[in-house]
Amino acid sequence: MRLNQLATVLDDLTYPLTADELSAALEGHTLVHPTGEEPASAVVERCGSASMTSADDAWLSVMGSVDEGAVGRKFYTDRDPPVGPREFDAVSF
Repeated sequence: MRLNQLATVLDDLTYPLTADELSAALEGHTLVHPTGEEPASAVVERCGSASMTSADDAWLSVMGSVDEGAVGRKFYTDRDPPVGPREFDAVSF
């Protein structure tokens, strides 16, 4: 499943859950991302959270533990101002 489909699976679970219980619930699911895939249970094992009280808590724990290949270009942001020898005036819209 793609990462954005995980939220639906997490919503169907009953909370609170330990990381071990969540890992067991996600057994057999594979998370697919742009640079590959990995078992969902392996991602949960990396999160190290003792207890998850809601689907949002589980989602944040999993998203914080996915492989770096799942997050796009590392250290990239289109929100930072350009860096270089030129000075730019801030523009407000």
